[in-house]
Amino acid sequence: MSARIAHAALGLAALALAAAAAAGPVPRLAVEGAHVRAAPPGAPVLAGYMTLRNPGPRPVAVTGATSPEFERVEIHRTVVR
Repeated sequence: MSARIAHAALGLAALALAAAAAAGPVPRLAVEGAHVRAAPPGAPVLAGYMTLRNPGPRPVAVTGATSPEFERVEIHRTVVR
């Protein structure tokens, strides 16, 4: 795993926790399995993945994310039942 990919995975986890903390006194989100897959040489984009788990009793809305490593960050929701 390259240093950039490892740094991006750690950044994703930190961003998720910072977003939860910045919203005020809400339960913290648990970040599990944060990783960025290596892209083929010359690929214009990378994808990062993580699971956000809310251990608290109240709903938490994640409304956005940013990263100093990437021009744009998108959030996509996948629900596994």
